[in-house]
Amino acid sequence: MNTLNTVKKSLQRILWISFFVFIAKCSAFAQAGNGGVNGLVTDSSGAAVSGAVVQVQNDSTGVVLSKTTNKVGVYSFSSLPPASYQVTFTQKGFDTSVHNDVVVTVDQGFLLAVTVAGLGLVT
Repeated sequence: MNTLNTVKKSLQRILWISFFVFIAKCSAFAQAGNGGVNGLVTDSSGAAVSGAVVQVQNDSTGVVLSKTTNKVGVYSFSSLPPASYQVTFTQKGFDTSVHNDVVVTVDQGFLLAVTVAGLGLVT
């Protein structure tokens, strides 16, 4: 059992390192004058949640953008105009997670790592 936990922790470290490398790469491509929202979606055990739908809604304009987390649970919205956003995470089998007042500023990325709770087995 200890070996399994050690392997799991090692994989989580690799995931986080990969995540930060990905974020740095995405930030380099952001257009001047804009910002971004990037992050990682995990479940309560720390496992990546792939295929989760992430939506950002500009509080001022109401414009909604949508992306899906990749196989390691990472998402990235680059080149967002500076504003306050509502960020919503949805995935079948998990509670919806809503984050208000996510402020994007010029040439800055907002890191929003989220842990979503499972709803339990549906029978």
